[in-house]
Order: sequence, then structure tokens, then C-alpha cells
Amino acid sequence: MDFKKKYALASTSLFKILRTVFPAWNDKTIAKFIRMQLQYAIGLYPSTSLSSVQIEANKQSGIPYEQVDFVAEFSEFVFYTLAYLNR
Repeated sequence: MDFKKKYALASTSLFKILRTVFPAWNDKTIAKFIRMQLQYAIGLYPSTSLSSVQIEANKQSGIPYEQVDFVAEFSEFVFYTLAYLNR
């Protein structure tokens, strides 16, 4: 419950910031941007921070793993998302 309350407050603040930075966006677009970022971050993070067990399993199975930079990957996604929503 505590997390949900903090998330709701942060979302409200983020909504206000995005409305200021992107005045042409309506509430639906802002909500879509926030949702897309959250979903991508949740999906991306696990592939950027493998546990030692996951790393070893990849090695033993022969699956190549290249360390993924979360900030770089997420920044690129934000760039593309902004380009899409601003078209």
C-alpha cells in the first residue's frame, strides 16, 4: 500500500512536469508516455542485471550474453518514444 501511495504521488508530479514540457500533449498522450516508459523499464531491467546463476546458466548452455547498459538502452527508447509521440 505504501508503494502504491508513493507511486500515485510520483505519477501526479510526473504528469504535471510532462504537461509543462510538452504543452501540445493531451492527458491521453501523457498517460501513454508514462505507461510505455514503465512497461519498457520493467521489461528491460532484468536483462541488464543478471544474477550469477543466470550468467552461469547462459555460459553452460552456450547462450551468448552481452552486458546491456540500462541507461543507454532506456535513453534510446525514450528518444524514439518522444519522436513517435511528437510526430
